[in-house]
Amino acid sequence: MLALLVMFAMTGCKKSFTITVKSNNAEWGRVTGSGTYNDGAVATIAAIPNAGYYFISWNDGVADNPREITVTGDAEYTAIFSDSPGGGTEGAQELSGSISANTTLPDRGVAVDYIIDGRFYVEGNALLTVEPGVTIMFTGIDGGIVVEENAGLRMVGTADKPITLTGPTNNQNPGSWNDVVVNSNRNDNQFEYVNFINGGSYDDVVLVYGKLSMKHCTINGALHYGLAMEGNLSAFENNTIKNTEYPIHMSRYGQHLCEQYEEYDCDRRLLAR
Repeated sequence: MLALLVMFAMTGCKKSFTITVKSNNAEWGRVTGSGTYNDGAVATIAAIPNAGYYFISWNDGVADNPREITVTGDAEYTAIFSDSPGGGTEGAQELSGSISANTTLPDRGVAVDYIIDGRFYVEGNALLTVEPGVTIMFTGIDGGIVVEENAGLRMVGTADKPITLTGPTNNQNPGSWNDVVVNSNRNDNQFEYVNFINGGSYDDVVLVYGKLSMKHCTINGALHYGLAMEGNLSAFENNTIKNTEYPIHMSRYGQHLCEQYEEYDCDRRLLAR
């Protein structure tokens, strides 16, 4: 009897979590895999496009389909379907040059919301705000966003509606676009739930000379380095950097980052810029 009670205590208290799988457009495709799973179980989720439509990726930028997930907590995944291969750019707004006034980029409700050709500069005292669910596509290896020394960049998505920065549809390889450079020390430089996919054509994907708060972000597919630190991170929480030569590239001023976050394999060479 005692043995049975012990066994019940060991198995009856096992945690379970909910995995929720959604489609961005039920008319374009359906999904499977939602359910309750035990802690540590492997859940398989799948996206099934309807005739004439295409699966692009999951909302965190992963394109595996079907996809296996090790369950460690409640999570939600959204399958991104499109009516054209590669996601299409129908309805996208083109951006180029610079802005010097406060500007907000809302979710336009299309596969690609904004297309940036070359480098896009945030100048003066302008604050560029990118809203949840926005996808920004850069047209080539010189594409990127540069925040000048008095400007600001606030990209705050959510777990359900992350912000995605990616390269052109005809180049899904690491290094298909360049970088996001933060030169200012503004408190409103914030990246949360942002997916940086296949950047770093010249070296780094996110380069911080000033100050930045970075939480729940994913850098996936960087050609060389994910994050380069010359300035300061006011916050650095629950970020994932993968499929790159080195996750973090830092100067002597940023070495505290790897001392604090031992899971990252850092290249401690000085930044040569």
